Amino acid sequence: MSVLLEAGAAPDTVTDDGLPVLCLALGIHDTAVAGALVGGGADPDRPLPDGTTPS
Repeated sequence: MSVLLEAGAAPDTVTDDGLPVLCLALGIHDTAVAGALVGGGADPDRPLPDGTTPS
């Protein structure tokens, strides 16, 4: 993940349905990816399509 972030990938990338990839990482309990995303600038308090937050 850090390679993608270093290459310029946006840490707040969302899926086609508006779900941030941070939420996907948290959903599968991948703390390494979630940590890399937050460390790269992903906002853990960004509202999801349903109004909740990933954190």
